Amino acid sequence: MKRFIKYAKPLMLGALALLAACGPEMSSVETANVPAVNGATLSPLTDESGSSRAYVGTEVSVEGYNLEFVTRAEFDELEAEITDKSFKSLKFRVPALQFPQNDNPYYTKLNIYGPDGLIFTTSYYVTIPVTDALVSGYAPAEGTIGTEVTISGRNLQQVTRVHFGSAVIEAADFTAVAEDGASITFAVPAGEYAAGDSEIEISAEWGTQSIDVTGEEPFVMHTPQFDTLEQAEGENSKIGDEVTITGKNLYLVTAVLWGEKELLIVEPESKSEADSETETDSETEAEAETITVRFPSSLADDGSVVSKDITAVWGTPEQTTLVAEAWRVDLTPIGPAAPVVSSMTAQDGGADNKFYLGKVVTVKGENLATVEGFLVDGVEAELSGEPSDLEAKFIVPAGVDFDTATEVEIKAVYNDGEQVDAGKAMVYPFYFYPDVTIGAQGESNRGRVFFLPEQGRVLSTDEFNDGIDPYIGSKTQSAANTLDKTVITSADMYHEVPAYIFVTNSGSNVFSFISPSNSASQITNHRTSDGTKLASGYGTPVIGYRNIEFDGASAAETAAAAKARNGELTSVSDLMPKLVSSGAPQFDNVGTANNRFKNGQVIAVQHMSYQAGKFSGMSLSDVYAAGLLVVKQMEGFDGATGSNDATVTFDFYWTKPLIEE
Repeated sequence: MKRFIKYAKPLMLGALALLAACGPEMSSVETANVPAVNGATLSPLTDESGSSRAYVGTEVSVEGYNLEFVTRAEFDELEAEITDKSFKSLKFRVPALQFPQNDNPYYTKLNIYGPDGLIFTTSYYVTIPVTDALVSGYAPAEGTIGTEVTISGRNLQQVTRVHFGSAVIEAADFTAVAEDGASITFAVPAGEYAAGDSEIEISAEWGTQSIDVTGEEPFVMHTPQFDTLEQAEGENSKIGDEVTITGKNLYLVTAVLWGEKELLIVEPESKSEADSETETDSETEAEAETITVRFPSSLADDGSVVSKDITAVWGTPEQTTLVAEAWRVDLTPIGPAAPVVSSMTAQDGGADNKFYLGKVVTVKGENLATVEGFLVDGVEAELSGEPSDLEAKFIVPAGVDFDTATEVEIKAVYNDGEQVDAGKAMVYPFYFYPDVTIGAQGESNRGRVFFLPEQGRVLSTDEFNDGIDPYIGSKTQSAANTLDKTVITSADMYHEVPAYIFVTNSGSNVFSFISPSNSASQITNHRTSDGTKLASGYGTPVIGYRNIEFDGASAAETAAAAKARNGELTSVSDLMPKLVSSGAPQFDNVGTANNRFKNGQVIAVQHMSYQAGKFSGMSLSDVYAAGLLVVKQMEGFDGATGSNDATVTFDFYWTKPLIEE
């Protein structure tokens, strides 16, 4: 009775309003048991825009009075589970509404009932989220074995396998799966496909469901198709003879073999070449693709006639298709054949095929197995590896004597000194090393600490500790960046140690490029793989730095920096715009001072000669070797806390020795 008196007035007001709306006579209802709902307290309070959402299983709460007398809650006449009710609160779960999955909320009617019927009704929006795997398309729509196909859509991380025709690609073999499930990528698998062009259906599985990927546009599978190739009775091919293979999709062929020996492809007709021709009678032209191969001199043997199958290699992984059976070749030697060069491609040469010092040049052609060496502007170039009949490699020699990029003749040497022209190339008289990454003294960086410009090598702490600089700890410097010539007593002794640079994150959270001669306590920051500290003391080479894009940079410095960043350096003088000024430029990502730098800026690096012994107060004529360092990206460094695991990636240009000592 006390409880009724306490709430009598508000309950009577709520009950009167409710009774007027719902119709029962007041005299027939015990108002103390009539529930009243405050619709404004619904939580979550959903709306049509989706700014606030509820889902199947979401627990909805609402406040009011006498809510312990609620008998039922329903969404579109589907009963909801009531999870809790009390005098002032009610909780219930959104039931399993049978709506299709959709991004937008669905309108439902929420009804709440008391002992005598409906007490509350309102619009309520429920979202049925898209959780199924959905496909919106795929690309490319044609290809061959090894072609990577990307399926786009939603929730594709659920896909467990893809069916490509009769082949099955399991999820573990996908080449990529987007983290957000927007795409999966797979490589067209090897298999038995019809020669020429055929249509392949693609589908994807997730759970027990299957999704049609290709729909009305099947994947067009391209495979080589070969016309009959026969040898007349009694005829034999000889070393140097050519054979023309005809068919369709022969642009896919990457090699032609006679037995296990590779033949020289001398005249392929690619798809792009065929497409560029006049399109009159285009269907006939497309079907008339050809490959002409030659039996190279490397096949020469004892003069006997040998029969082996001719096969074509194509696709990734490599597939082989029989072209002709038991093709007879007379292996009688024809003597040393002159090399024929069809192309020369320089390592890291870019679109302009720049020949930088020390880079490997790959030469393609025929009869290259007879090559004994190459000459670059008359300077002997060391071979890299053993030449084959189709390929040879050489290293751009440092012995060229010009200091500006120059177009020179390349010659191939064979048959005890005979020479043939291999073509011309633009040679740049300095070294270039792209995307070098070195790191501070953290354990994660022990494999990439010291950079040797003369060799283009990044050394681990273990490699460096194996005698790169034997004089660490011998007090090689009388002061920072000043060589002590009573310890290092000759130029030969000084230059016995190659130039090297490294970085460190000091105790004051400063990330810097470091000269070995700048500090007696920096090298020892680094440890070998077993945790042993490197030797304490100055390193031997005197290396200096200067940010040539600071606020007071000269016009020459600014021009050199732009050339370095854009890959436009052509001369040694470009690498020496001005004398260096710092032994340890710091990263502050502002770079307004010549001893500070930020991402994207260019730093001059100079190795001072033994005669100079330091970089302070010297002239450019005292520089033994010089370079430009293009800072591309700092990773993992926080100026507030520092990081021993920070790294820096840069491009690096470097001269050969500029003076003799």
